[in-house]
Amino acid sequence: MMRLICLLSDMMIPLVMVYIILYGLSRKTDIYGAFTEGAVDGIKLC
Repeated sequence: MMRLICLLSDMMIPLVMVYIILYGLSRKTDIYGAFTEGAVDGIKLC
């Protein structure tokens, strides 16, 4: 049981990243453009 929990915790971040990318592709969103726009906005806040 503990091995399963460790496996799930190790895979959580990669799975979320894959989900976000697949969701963006399914909605035909410019993923790279959205990422860079968010990065620029984040830098402006600093």
